[in-house]
Amino acid sequence: MDVLGLLCGDAALKTYRLDGNMLLRIPDVSEAADYLVLDPYKSDFHTCPTMGLDETTLDGTISVYQKLLEYIQVESASLDGRAIFSYGDLLTVKNLSSLKEMRIRESRADRLEFAAPKAAFFHMSMANVYAVIRCNWGKNGSRDPSSLSRFAAVLNRSGITEETGDFNARYRLIDHVLSGYVAAALMTQASKLSGYLIRTPKDFTEWVQVMIGGS
Repeated sequence: MDVLGLLCGDAALKTYRLDGNMLLRIPDVSEAADYLVLDPYKSDFHTCPTMGLDETTLDGTISVYQKLLEYIQVESASLDGRAIFSYGDLLTVKNLSSLKEMRIRESRADRLEFAAPKAAFFHMSMANVYAVIRCNWGKNGSRDPSSLSRFAAVLNRSGITEETGDFNARYRLIDHVLSGYVAAALMTQASKLSGYLIRTPKDFTEWVQVMIGGS
């Protein structure tokens, strides 16, 4: 909410709209021109040779960055105040974060402060799915209606447990359960508003046909 805009009078108030209990500013399209202009430039690509290093360990992660700096002929001390984005999976992000914490008393260069870990979109999706499973799995064999373990059993997703199961299988389970909750909430709300008893998708389809005047 732009408080300064509200203090500018009626003209400024025309740039706001009411959304529920919130007053939201309507963006001026002309303002985007000042922010979205990017100067074109040509990127330099450096192809590095294959490394026989184990980047899954902290020592391996350090060695990878040391080799990279050697290849591009840059001293780590010269990167103070600058950043090199490091795109990788969740383990890469964890290793870099752990390294910075463990070397907190060392120089910025020695703790690879210039390395800015960035999880790629796919890996962020993996982390989110993993978090949903861990937070909502519940007890195996439980009859808790909100437990993902119960839904995995009911839907016969035997290959998925709290600790195992590939990303796609877990994602499909979460998507299936979420769709079911949305459908159940919609049918419950429709029943309350219309007085029509809706318990199944078939009931809901019949109710929709009645509402739109179908047979």
